[in-house]
Amino acid sequence: MAASDVEYRCFVGGLAWATDDHSPTKPKPEPEPKPEPKPEHLPEPKPEPKPEPQPKPEPKPEPKPQPEPKPEPKPKPDPPHIPPAAIN
Repeated sequence: MAASDVEYRCFVGGLAWATDDHSPTKPKPEPEPKPEPKPEHLPEPKPEPKPEPQPKPEPKPEPKPQPEPKPEPKPKPDPPHIPPAAIN
């Protein structure tokens, strides 16, 4: 076996083992487009029914403002106590 007969291979992810030096540069053939079959005896699609309009909800009445409570009157302070001896 001569040194030129030895073949070395290295795995590269995503490439097949059959890939050679020229196959990655070859253009891939374009797939032929498949014609879509046209149905001839199918009934026409029915139009979708329109949804019925929903009634608008009635607006809620605004609550009446509550009157502010009247403050309770403050009790009058007792007059200062004057001892009876100081009156004379």
